[in-house]
Amino acid sequence: MIMLILLSSLSSNTQLKTIFLNRLYDNYFLNYHENNDDEEQQHQQQKMLTIDCMKHYLRMIETHRYQNIDNDLFYEYLEEYSIELQSNIEGSLDKLCEFLNEVTTLVNARTQNTSKLNSKRMTTTATTTTTNSDVTDNQQYFISLDSSNKISIELLQQNNDIDIDGWCKLLNIFNKQLPLAFQILCSSTAINNDIALFFSRIRTYVNMKFVIIDIDKMDHRIGEIFSYKQDELSIQTESHAKVFYISEELSRRKGIRQWTSSQVIVPDDHLQDEYTIYFNISIHAPFEQLNRLFFSLFICSTLMDPDSGLTFSLSHGKLGKFIIEVSHFGKSQVSVTENFECIFPLLSILCSNEHNIEEITDTNYPLNIGDNEELAARFLKAFADGTISRTLTRAFFPEQPVVFSKLEKVECYTPIRDTIQQYAFDLSPNKIYQQCFVKFLYRRVQFFTSTYYCYTERIKNLGSTVMRQVIEETRSLVQIDFTTENYRKVYLVYDPNFSLKLLHADWNAVPSEIQELFDKEDPMNSELFQNKDRFCVCLSWLLNVFYETYQKIANEIKFITTESIAYKLFHLHERKLMRMPLIIEGDTGKTELRGLF
Repeated sequence: MIMLILLSSLSSNTQLKTIFLNRLYDNYFLNYHENNDDEEQQHQQQKMLTIDCMKHYLRMIETHRYQNIDNDLFYEYLEEYSIELQSNIEGSLDKLCEFLNEVTTLVNARTQNTSKLNSKRMTTTATTTTTNSDVTDNQQYFISLDSSNKISIELLQQNNDIDIDGWCKLLNIFNKQLPLAFQILCSSTAINNDIALFFSRIRTYVNMKFVIIDIDKMDHRIGEIFSYKQDELSIQTESHAKVFYISEELSRRKGIRQWTSSQVIVPDDHLQDEYTIYFNISIHAPFEQLNRLFFSLFICSTLMDPDSGLTFSLSHGKLGKFIIEVSHFGKSQVSVTENFECIFPLLSILCSNEHNIEEITDTNYPLNIGDNEELAARFLKAFADGTISRTLTRAFFPEQPVVFSKLEKVECYTPIRDTIQQYAFDLSPNKIYQQCFVKFLYRRVQFFTSTYYCYTERIKNLGSTVMRQVIEETRSLVQIDFTTENYRKVYLVYDPNFSLKLLHADWNAVPSEIQELFDKEDPMNSELFQNKDRFCVCLSWLLNVFYETYQKIANEIKFITTESIAYKLFHLHERKLMRMPLIIEGDTGKTELRGLF
């Protein structure tokens, strides 16, 4: 349909094409008006966009060589084979086929370095009839998946079911000829029309190779349709394309023989780097879908939205540099390399060169030090050398508040590293964990810049006591788990002035040194909390709204702030304030919060 719109004649379909191009290229702001003085300029703009879009979709069904056709010559063919969409659909499709055949002829002629264009249109590929059924039997191959080589990682078993062996076999089928998207059928998501169209291609394009994956995941109804189509192909006397079935159980079917793989060959590309794209992938990502997405992107060079038909294609004139950052989950008890091979077997093949994969460490990628990191490091250093327990000095006039000098960038690494090693040693040695630790820490050390702390002279060891609590809170928040009731429930919270307040569910569970900060009296029994929901008071500070406003909204929507809800909201807004990712999942009444790493 998209190609028909692009090939439609200018006179009869300008407005429809303009609307389509406007939505596809929304930054061009095409506007069509019959009496527009700038009509010629619009025509030229639409011409260039039409050429760009048509070449983009031709890449998906053929090769990138369409890009080498001169734009003016290409547009001549577009105009020569333009169609009237009001005519019958069969005639429109015939015209589209003529256009594709003519452009293919032009491409072939250019490829053969000849200046003479073959004006004869290409005819439909003829099929050769044979009575030798063995030939067609040999054209269907079974490829077994060896699950014994898979690394057993409990957290990843449900996310990824194709290992390096499976991807190697898939790549070996095509060898140096990288496949197009339509040469591979994913059975688990296919419908009956997809299967019918795929087997039709197998019969039509006899010189190509086709692969069917996920056969074991088909539902019963689709499986019956597939079996019928495969049986038809087995008894067919005419030649058809080679077709490969990747499955664990299909070898017993008629007409299919075992296929063995050879060495993987990945084509080299000698183009220069022109653009860079970054991926940062969570440990909770759907790795099975991502592996297939990367296969479509890096091997087939296209990604297509099956709902809209819109397609993204990699540039064939430039070499893209892709930097893919993958989290290593320490609890999996495997090395970084094994972890990578398990969750991204395809990428581990494509990045087999040791220079293409590296572990991110403090040495090669040190923590970025900005103002937030410097503030955290400044007070961690004061905590380490004991000066954080200083109080207001009255020996001079004016009074000398507790203030610490700003650190140089090079001075910040040591206090942050030493604190994590000493107080958060159970955290995974993961750069993302470290960044989260520093972010939560920054949010809390702002207390040491408040008037409450800088001008205190009454509370002994205020700085060191609060810092120990702050570090424990930060360590807990980085790896908090709400699936059980064993999460931390004692937190220092701060009103807009960063005064010292406390959130807890049980005063007896509060550590004694924290109780001493409040003279052994539960601050939630103070006048500030009288006749108020104490959890809502603390949350109103966190949200920076009046308590009355919080209560009014809660009453209007009939929202009850239970203890469990209060701690989840506390954690959610702490992450929001620090611009940190969070997954909220589960049905109503069963919601779970989980940090995204």
